[in-house]
Amino acid sequence: MPEKHFSACPFPCFGTFFALCAGVLWGGCDFLRSPSRPLSALWLRSAQKEKACLVVFLPGFLDRAETFVDRGFPQALFREEIPCDVVALDLHIRYYTSLDVGDLVYEEVIDPALGRGYGEIWMVGISMGGLGALWTGAKHGSNLAGIVLIAPFLGEERVLKRIEAKGGARMWTEREKWLKAEWSPENYTEKIWAWLGSLGEEPMVFAGWGKDDARGKGGKLLRELLPEGHLFIEEGGHNWQTWKPIWKKMLGRIPFGRLGRASLNVLAFESRSTP
Repeated sequence: MPEKHFSACPFPCFGTFFALCAGVLWGGCDFLRSPSRPLSALWLRSAQKEKACLVVFLPGFLDRAETFVDRGFPQALFREEIPCDVVALDLHIRYYTSLDVGDLVYEEVIDPALGRGYGEIWMVGISMGGLGALWTGAKHGSNLAGIVLIAPFLGEERVLKRIEAKGGARMWTEREKWLKAEWSPENYTEKIWAWLGSLGEEPMVFAGWGKDDARGKGGKLLRELLPEGHLFIEEGGHNWQTWKPIWKKMLGRIPFGRLGRASLNVLAFESRSTP
C-alpha cells in the first residue's frame, strides 16, 4: 500500500513548540526527528501465561515511548495481573504532520499483532496520543477492542464549535457527509467526530482528564457520547501527576484482557516462529 503523506499540521501549537526546541530541547527536538519506518516501539511482556491481549500506548507531545515506563504505566498494569502485553510507540509530532497516523499504526502494529495471535487490542493515548488513538479507531476500529483516552487532544476548535452548535456529534447533520469523504490533512477532525458520532458498542471508548483540564469544546462533546462508567475525572490539570491516578482507576474498571476473544497463545506462537 503506498504511503499517504500529510503535509498540513493538525496542531495549532508550533510557535510554542519551536520556542521549546530552540530554547530548551534543541538537541532532541521532536520536530527535527524524521518520521522513519519501521516505527520505533518498546515491547514489554506480561508474566501471565495465558494471554491474547495487547495494549498499545501512544505518547503525548514531547514524550517518548520510554516515558510510559518512566511514569510507571505498564508496571501498574502488570501489578494488577492483567493478562496483556504492552507496546509503547515512539509516535512523535512529525508522524502526525507527515503521514497518515491511522494507517501507520494499523500497518506496523495492529495488523502484525493480529497475525501473531493477539485477539484483543486496546489503544491508550495520552494528550496528542489520544488523537492518534482516535485516528486509528476511525480508520480501523473493527480490529480494536477498545480505546482509552487520557486528556486527549480532540481536534480543531473551529470544527468542534460547529458540531456543538448542531447539538453534538450524534445530532450533527454533516456526519454522513464526512463519513463518506476521503481522508485529508484538512478534515481529520470532521472524520474522527463523524466516526465517534456513529459509534456503536465496539470498540469501547473510555476517557479521563483533570478537572482543571476541560479539553475545550471537545471534552464536553466527548462526555455526551460516553456511556455511564466510561468517564474518569480527577483533581488536577494537564500533567502526569493527574494522569497517574486516572490510570490507576481505569485499571480497576476497564476490562483489559477480560473480553474472552478467542486467539492462540502468543508466547507459544513466538516460540514456534523464532528460528
